[in-house]
Amino acid sequence: MPKKPTSRLGVKKRGERYQARPYIPGVGHKWAGTHDTEDEAIKAAEVKVAEHYTRPPQQETIASFAERWVRDVPRPKESTNDRYDSDAKRFAAAVDPNDKRHLHEYTVPEALRYAKKRPHDYGALRVMFSDARREGLVKENPFSELGISKGPGRKNIVTITEEELDLLIEITYDVHAKEFAPVFAGIIDFAAATTMRPSEIFGLDRTDVDLKREVVHIRRQFYKSRIQLPKNGRKRTLPYLPPRADAAVRRLPRKVPPPICSKTKDEILFYGKEGQRITAGALSGYWEKVRSTFEGTIDRERREEFRSARNPDKPRMDFYELRHFGATQMAELGVEDWVGAEMMGHTDGGKLFRDTYSHPANRVAGQRLKRAFGKNVTPIRAVDHEAEAANG
Repeated sequence: MPKKPTSRLGVKKRGERYQARPYIPGVGHKWAGTHDTEDEAIKAAEVKVAEHYTRPPQQETIASFAERWVRDVPRPKESTNDRYDSDAKRFAAAVDPNDKRHLHEYTVPEALRYAKKRPHDYGALRVMFSDARREGLVKENPFSELGISKGPGRKNIVTITEEELDLLIEITYDVHAKEFAPVFAGIIDFAAATTMRPSEIFGLDRTDVDLKREVVHIRRQFYKSRIQLPKNGRKRTLPYLPPRADAAVRRLPRKVPPPICSKTKDEILFYGKEGQRITAGALSGYWEKVRSTFEGTIDRERREEFRSARNPDKPRMDFYELRHFGATQMAELGVEDWVGAEMMGHTDGGKLFRDTYSHPANRVAGQRLKRAFGKNVTPIRAVDHEAEAANG
């Protein structure tokens, strides 16, 4: 059973008596009565908390299990735990807000409706109920074999061109203050050229970028406002620093005094408006100004081409699409799949790079076919040895 938390017992004096209303994480305050002495109120609060955490299996609620699940059954990667925890708690808040719905009462039809409504949570909930089944809390997993697809996601997006990337950079100087615009312009250029994940970019210190050797040491990521190991739990080295990324780093203004990371003690490479490491929330705010102006600047036909290729639930251009731009550029330059995977930090040998991230344009295929069948190519003629012998 889960470990009893050191929760607030909620004992307060009211007149001559004491009320007990302990707080249970993920559930809220629970009433434990009014008592003559403070000690009695404390004991009653402790009993109420203990009751919640020692329920018989058949009395485990959706809310209580969702609250303790990730803590009791953690996964190796912290980023996975964060996602599972938020998905589980969002699910509990929707279907068991009052902590009264028993876990074993949840049905397959309900699971199917929820999964269709929130397909991106489906995977986490399937794992959660699988763990509950192993604990003997449910007989069957209602999220098993529902056949729910997350949809194509960004698999079919249309990537921007290099000219449109240049337009994004120009817009950045128009919409952001002159002190910060060069920094965010550098971030956009660096992200598009290196295909690094945003959390990896914002975890970089200046000492991680070796301009002489043209490599980047990815030692950490800044994710959920915490310094962590990069995704997949492994440090890696970006094998090459593309020219645009190199130029972006060289153009960065040097802040005085320089922003220093309290953990690494080194100067932060890309920083926010206040000289801090950039969180996902801050990035969203910085990017929104650029994105909205960009989509209002390009012609309507191109704008609709972008939107029709995206997930209908997320029709706007995401900062993450810069990663797709870099992958597509590598594919169009003829970079092998496994090399693209090395750049992007994938461990699958190139499948994700080929199937999801790179979107080579039809015009590039046409150019290559023209080169292959062009007039400058002399066809190989079969030699008729018997005819040559007859002609001496």
